[in-house]
Amino acid sequence: MSASTSQQILSRIAIGNYLISSAGSLTPNADPLSVAQAILLAHDASELVLAALASSMGATFKDKHKTFLMDYVNSIEEKKHLGIKLFFNELNEARVAFKHFGIPPNVLHFYDCVVKARNHLDEACRACLGQSLEEVGLEALIEDDVARELYSQSMVLNQQGKFKECLESLGLAFRRALNVTPFAYVVSVGEPETEAALHLLGSGVDPSMFMSVQEFLPSVGLGDAIKWSLRERGYPGNWTRENVEYCLAAVLKIIL
Repeated sequence: MSASTSQQILSRIAIGNYLISSAGSLTPNADPLSVAQAILLAHDASELVLAALASSMGATFKDKHKTFLMDYVNSIEEKKHLGIKLFFNELNEARVAFKHFGIPPNVLHFYDCVVKARNHLDEACRACLGQSLEEVGLEALIEDDVARELYSQSMVLNQQGKFKECLESLGLAFRRALNVTPFAYVVSVGEPETEAALHLLGSGVDPSMFMSVQEFLPSVGLGDAIKWSLRERGYPGNWTRENVEYCLAAVLKIIL
């Protein structure tokens, strides 16, 4: 499996993970339409993830346009024997019944289908990739290899409590991503410029988010030289987990 193919697989898993992680939890008292909505979401997210996992194991299908959820499940089960077929078969049948025939799902049986689907997907990821579903986040969607690696390094530094170093690595990732993105405008990392924020608005970037994250990042100059403006932003009081995690989320949203 080539590096580019591997990245394509991780990107698909990341999207599926995002979809299923964004779903709220339901209770046995939920209404049938809410449960039906959960079934549709769980099915789509599962299909994305399982299709990618099947590809990671070299599975091939005659017609990609006529390949569906259970084809991916069966392909994975043939090699890994995870015992996930029954759940996904029931999920698929419930989806077909609602989507194609308007038959509402059994609430008591499917209200927690998103949780169950996520657990099974996590199990499949661990078996096929050797890593959990949670480990394949949206950072996998960063197209540039260098920017993606720098961003991943920032995440590790945050986990280690090295917040200053995290922001420095994040600044480098941000600069790299901006340099390879066709914004048609030179953006200086660590410089909260109103003109730049307004210009990027045309590319779908939230100006207030851009300005606030720039307040926390160091300046990045030629040769990736890091410079902290100690009087204005670069002081230890800003280097907290709360601020760092905000910056990680904001930078990822901007560059994606």
